[in-house]
Amino acid sequence: MLEHFRSGTRYHDPGPDGLPATAGTQEVLEAYFALLWCFERILIGRRTLSKQQDWNDTGPAVAFLDDLLAWHLKGWAERWLSVRVALKAPGRVPDLCDHDSLVIFCDLVEEVTGPNEHTTLLRTLIQEEDDQGIGVT
Repeated sequence: MLEHFRSGTRYHDPGPDGLPATAGTQEVLEAYFALLWCFERILIGRRTLSKQQDWNDTGPAVAFLDDLLAWHLKGWAERWLSVRVALKAPGRVPDLCDHDSLVIFCDLVEEVTGPNEHTTLLRTLIQEEDDQGIGVT
């Protein structure tokens, strides 16, 4: 669903008045946060496993998890800004309160794949919005 929303193959088609249709915004918003919250749970589990490495030999499990997640995380790090921009479009969700979840997403991406320009951009955007009082309620 989020990929269709991002790519414009659904939810972006203009309505009869020529403006972007807002039908489906709630459905997309629910999917947006569901995915962010999944990434949050993964980060919590990964950190739990990582902290056990010294006494429970969970290193192979963490490496396996990272291997499975890496391409998903890289892909979503590349796409996230465009999904977010489309969600914040006029008539949709201008004050998207996602900063805490986005920071956690960036943390997970960086812990698994290393820092990249996409997470840097997201973090900069979050800080700019925080400074303006957007998305923090």
